[in-house]
Amino acid sequence: MGYLYTLPGRISVFVTETGTILMNLPAECMAAGSEFIAAAESWLSGAYNSTTTWITTTVTTAGTVLMNLPTTCAAAGAEFVASAENWGSQAYDSVVNWVSQIPGMVTNYISNAWQNLKGQFTIGFSAGRGGQVASNANGGIYDKGAFLTTFAEKSPEAAIPLDGSRRAVSLWQRAGEVLGMGTGGGAVLQFTYSPTISGNDAGTMQEADRQQKNFFEQAQDFAHQNARVSYGV
Repeated sequence: MGYLYTLPGRISVFVTETGTILMNLPAECMAAGSEFIAAAESWLSGAYNSTTTWITTTVTTAGTVLMNLPTTCAAAGAEFVASAENWGSQAYDSVVNWVSQIPGMVTNYISNAWQNLKGQFTIGFSAGRGGQVASNANGGIYDKGAFLTTFAEKSPEAAIPLDGSRRAVSLWQRAGEVLGMGTGGGAVLQFTYSPTISGNDAGTMQEADRQQKNFFEQAQDFAHQNARVSYGV
């Protein structure tokens, strides 16, 4: 009840204070706006001064560089020309030196080649004079290794390398022809297999297959043995 009795006075004070605030609001707003404008002007002024200083410095520096550019280019060009002349002179001297050495290098190469060739001839002559010279009138089979020998002293002879190559086989066949042994093919053997088996059941067919296989195995063995006898293997 005491609070309700004082409520009209409280409302009156509130209305009075609100009115005062509203009356003072334009002035406070103007003051705040003036402060903001002042701050903005100060910032713009500082930015302007900084930008002007930067542009002025840039233009001045660029102007200095452009003014000094011919001198700089001339100095760089002179240095390049001097380096090029030095390099060209060294390259020329190197080429001339290399060309001047060519005759000597060629001479040394030919001299070394001749010494090597003369050494090989010397070894051959020494072996021919001092070593024993074999003869092949009766033929023979020799192990790997170089030696001096005579060849075809009394009749034609054949030299066949025992390495299994096509060349060796060809020489062997030719030697056989000269000796009247043919081409090495031997006799032609012809086998005929013609069994007569009655019946068509599974057992009969298996027996026929077994006999056929046995016949071919015997024929191959006969041909192999015949070849061994023909060539004395």
